Amino acid sequence: MERGRNQVLYHFMPEAVVDYSTTGAIGKVERCLGRKIGNVDMVRLIEAIQRQSGRFVRKAGLPTTNWVPDDFVLLEPTEVQLQLFPLTFFCKNRGCNAAIQFRNIEDFRDRTQRYNYKCPYCRTGELEQTDFVHYHTCGRLDTLLVRPCPTHGVRDIYLDRNNSSSPRDWLWRCKHPSHGGNDLMVAKVGAHCFDHTPSEFMPHRPFRTSDVYYPESVALVDVPPLGTKIPDERIWTAVLGEYLGMMEAGNANKLATPNSAASGGLDREEARNRLKAGGVPEEEIDNTLRLLGLPAGGGEIDGSLDAVRQRIQLRGPSLSRSASKVYEYLQITSGEETKALAQIIREAEGPQAERVRSVPQLMNDLGFADAFVTTGFPLLKAVFGYSRGDPDRQVSTLCAFPRNPDFPSKIPIYGALTEVEAIVISLNRRAVHEWLRENALISDAPIVDETQLKAWFINNVNLDAIPPYDEVPSAHTTTKWVYRLTHSLAHILLRQAASIAGVNRDSLGELLFPNIPAFAIYTNSSEDFSLGGMYTLFENSLESWLEAATDAVRFCLNDPVCIEGNKACFACMHLAEVSCEHFNRELGRDTLIGAPSGTPAIGYWSRV
Repeated sequence: MERGRNQVLYHFMPEAVVDYSTTGAIGKVERCLGRKIGNVDMVRLIEAIQRQSGRFVRKAGLPTTNWVPDDFVLLEPTEVQLQLFPLTFFCKNRGCNAAIQFRNIEDFRDRTQRYNYKCPYCRTGELEQTDFVHYHTCGRLDTLLVRPCPTHGVRDIYLDRNNSSSPRDWLWRCKHPSHGGNDLMVAKVGAHCFDHTPSEFMPHRPFRTSDVYYPESVALVDVPPLGTKIPDERIWTAVLGEYLGMMEAGNANKLATPNSAASGGLDREEARNRLKAGGVPEEEIDNTLRLLGLPAGGGEIDGSLDAVRQRIQLRGPSLSRSASKVYEYLQITSGEETKALAQIIREAEGPQAERVRSVPQLMNDLGFADAFVTTGFPLLKAVFGYSRGDPDRQVSTLCAFPRNPDFPSKIPIYGALTEVEAIVISLNRRAVHEWLRENALISDAPIVDETQLKAWFINNVNLDAIPPYDEVPSAHTTTKWVYRLTHSLAHILLRQAASIAGVNRDSLGELLFPNIPAFAIYTNSSEDFSLGGMYTLFENSLESWLEAATDAVRFCLNDPVCIEGNKACFACMHLAEVSCEHFNRELGRDTLIGAPSGTPAIGYWSRV
């Protein structure tokens, strides 16, 4: 059978239990074969995986401290091999009704093949495979354990569901005649994991339950690596310098590339010295250098870096993480396949021109700065392990996938690299800053200068304070509310994009850039979304899309409970896990329309 890449990544990874045929058979993924994906920045990928895995106290098969990219291999799945599982079956012959637990697939074949895969006891009853499994937070997975009778073994054991749909009420009973017609209650359904001392109880549920198997994944924008070496603090400072407009574009890449034009050839500094030595008057040198268009010299770059450091307070890992996010945003919005709203307006003709010319004013009214559409959004989805049991990652163990036979010395990561369509929208920084001030979330003075505003968001939005699956701590007030606002805008627009484009919401995903602040809405599955859908939405329906979002956010089927309670629910803002990068945390219509009581009293869209 064939499956799409996304379906394989999230549902057919090693150790997952799946339906795998039209006959209703169930199996466990024993092995996933794949081809190595090259030209990916493994440093960024492993850093992202390490951050995601940090919420797990227990890890199995993954590094504890030293994460080295060369210890991993990124594979695109090409073939999935499954084995029959669970190995517990029930005879459908009412006169038999036996519960049979096979040791392995060979035992299953040996005992059933001669009877055309019917019950080995009565030899006529059809066998029905159970969909229940035992599992433990350590990662262990077992077939449903059939408990033997102390006297008669397993021959006469059957499952008494006790007229209940709850497995907690189910019993194993023995119907051997020696019990005098009163079937013996052997035990309740259950099992223990003996990999622990003392042993621990293993719950039992249908294999489709998310507690049984939860794939752990990351989604990254696969932008080109910055230079040919791992970026250091100096290089990341240069990235922020370019973003702030304090350094020339390309300087960061030059610093990251040994023997580049930044360290060789004629530059402005050397040219200035030569012109001075040649007797050129000082007032003519600047004009001459401007006409020559030479790159900055080492001394000039160092001076610019010092000036950036005066603006940016971040250092160390916080600096690199924030600058990396900025670098992603810059690469996406400046790509060859990306068009800004201004370009769409310039190229518009006929009725389309009338539609798009009013969009800039509407965007300004809604607190947006700019919008872009791209058909080359380089998306990397990577699944790096799985967990079972308690959703509290302080309890469950993060398990790496079993080693791939083609790369036995490396920890396997399975992924897919695609170029998809996306719309990127940036928020008006001055409007966001003013909104924070109006709600007394910050006490800063107004900021007008755009460079200062950019630096303010870099300094005050702490990406390290945003946990992957939890709420942002209240102590990080600015980070919490900027992130919450950005995330809420992304959700309300994503939901309306799906409605207007006529596609399943799960076919779209989000990516947030809270330190810009900005967000991207991209096609989550190339199989489920028609080519050109996002571009058409951007080019022809941007105004109606924004207007629909402003209408939708004001009402919820669950009001007043929703707006007076959690401020967001499945009826108004929540998305499926495949679409939301933060598991529906840090959302609220209150950020856009204001809270009936409490903070924020003024919504970002209250004046619209």
